[in-house]
This record gives sequence, C-alpha cells and structure tokens, in this order.
Amino acid sequence: KIPELDENFFKDLAMEGINSKEELEKEMKNKISANKEYENENIYLDNLLEAVSKNVEVDIPNEMIEEEIDRMLVRYREQLSLQGIELEQYYQLTNTKEADLRGHMSEQATKNVMYRLMLEEIAIKEKIDITDEEVAKEATTLANKYKMPKDEFLKLFGGLDMVKYDLQMRRTLELLKENN
Repeated sequence: KIPELDENFFKDLAMEGINSKEELEKEMKNKISANKEYENENIYLDNLLEAVSKNVEVDIPNEMIEEEIDRMLVRYREQLSLQGIELEQYYQLTNTKEADLRGHMSEQATKNVMYRLMLEEIAIKEKIDITDEEVAKEATTLANKYKMPKDEFLKLFGGLDMVKYDLQMRRTLELLKENN
C-alpha cells in the first residue's frame, strides 16, 4: 500500500524543510542533479588524469600497489557491511577468494598509485603549498560537515597531515582542470 502524502508522512520522513509533495519533488530533483554533476565531475577527472598519465613513465614498486589494494579492500568491506553483507559472505556468494578480488582490484590500484604519484610531483613542481592556517580551517570545515568534534574527525581522518595532503591534492587537481 502506498502511504498518503499527508502531514504524518512528512513528519515520518523527517527531512528538514520538506512538508509537501512539491517540496519533496524539488529536493529529489536537486539531489539527482547534484549526483549527476558529481558523477560527471568524477568522469571528467578520471579522463583528465588518464590523459596526463599517458605522458608519464614511472616504475611503481609492487609494495605500493599492494598497500593500495589493502586500502581498497578495507573500503569495499565497509561498503558491503553498510548493505548488511560481510566480505566472507561475498566470497561465498560469488564463489571467489580474497586473491580473486585482489587480482580484480590490481589494475585500479595501479592507476590510483600512479595518479597519486603524478599529482604529488605536479604539486611540487607547481609549488602548491598549503599553510597551517588553511589546514586548520579545512579541518574545522570538514569536522562540521561530518557533524563531529574536530579532534575526533582528525583521529579518524589521519590527522592534520592528511588534511593538508588532501587539500594539496585537490588544489593540484583544480590546477590541472584550469590548464586543460
């Protein structure tokens, strides 16, 4: 049975500022549009990094690729658990093992490491420096975005050094976008 779009429905929905069908439709359109923009931006960045990487020759140590695969596995495990599935269940359902999944992730892990090394080198050459003041401001902004105390956010994110690195990589990507 489809629920009636009455006052109780919107109260149960608990979306701030959404009290009517029209407001709900507008909000959903905005979210869909934002998701499409985000998706298009990611595709654009992937294509840009792919194009830039064609002019780069680098020997990537296998340990770096294995570390990236480890990180990817942790993220994949987290994504599955949000859906109520454990990684071991995934292996049973797909009749695979960790080695199979690691092999499947290897190509993307190699790209991730290459892009990261490439961006780090561009940041050095272009002298993209981030001040301590910018790092502190960004940490506060991110903590507020995730609705958590700043010290708790920093512990989860990896500290101020990770905030600085993340900000530097985003600025480097912005520079690449401006020049292409």
